Amino acid sequence: MSPIPLRIVLHGLIALTPANGADSANHMTALLVAAQTRPAEVDERCFDPHMPMLEVRSDQCTSVPGCHLDGLKCHCSLSRQDLSLLVDPPLDLGPLALGDEPHILPFDQSEAGSFSYVANLKRLGQTLDPRFLATVPPDALAARMTFPVESVKACALAVRLDEGSRNVHPLGFRLLGFLEATDDITQALAQQVLAGLTIPDQATVQIKVRDFGSIEEHLLTLQPEDGVYEIDLSNMRMTDMGVDDPCDDGIGRDFGFFYELVQNKPGWPDRKLPHVKYTHWKSALDLDPNECKEIRDHAPSSRPICPMASF
Repeated sequence: MSPIPLRIVLHGLIALTPANGADSANHMTALLVAAQTRPAEVDERCFDPHMPMLEVRSDQCTSVPGCHLDGLKCHCSLSRQDLSLLVDPPLDLGPLALGDEPHILPFDQSEAGSFSYVANLKRLGQTLDPRFLATVPPDALAARMTFPVESVKACALAVRLDEGSRNVHPLGFRLLGFLEATDDITQALAQQVLAGLTIPDQATVQIKVRDFGSIEEHLLTLQPEDGVYEIDLSNMRMTDMGVDDPCDDGIGRDFGFFYELVQNKPGWPDRKLPHVKYTHWKSALDLDPNECKEIRDHAPSSRPICPMASF
């Protein structure tokens, strides 16, 4: 039999950190930020709780706390849990280059899939607090997942709708309530990441689930569907904003939660947030990698704009 592809779809308030450096990786850790409670500094009109979720196909679903079957899919509500993707026998993976600095807008469909279009907090002068990689991380982390990776694509670049068209705009990082400056970092931003692996025939694929601070572990053995293993890891708002909602104004306010993961974290007024720049755009039809089209049913709506992040 042929090898089976595995794809991991990630979207929402998730920051990705390569396990072996910022420029290459063969493992990644996904950090799901806790954003279920509104901080006092955040406008209550623009806040919506985020729900960390894992969705896979497994017949061991009901043996894992927090998981339930919905049809053929296993849905797990995550709360202070550590997940690890295990492949047996282990894969022999070489380093994967993650791309150069992004342009303001990708040149074409091929470049649009570069991991560089995931907002890099290091470019904003921020460094990951290593405590979030410890066995028991601070409470600002809702969940975490570590996984091997063979390929990675940025998907669902943030768009605004105009005359029936979906247009990708760059976003500039600046403080809320301040005018833009010439040195603002500006680029298109991905709201979704697609990571991939090739699983040899007869290999076993499992997700190990452990509560932070506990030695008890549970295993979910994954089953392919239509010839593909699929893992959906999300940390999304419970509801999307409606058309013309006052807070759907082209500002990625939820991005401020990522600063909870950094060393010497700034106060909320000092956190640079992405703002849409309306003077530059390209049609999303020209910037949609083929791999991303296959997971269109997972794509975020850009209302509000909710970029992912990386370190």
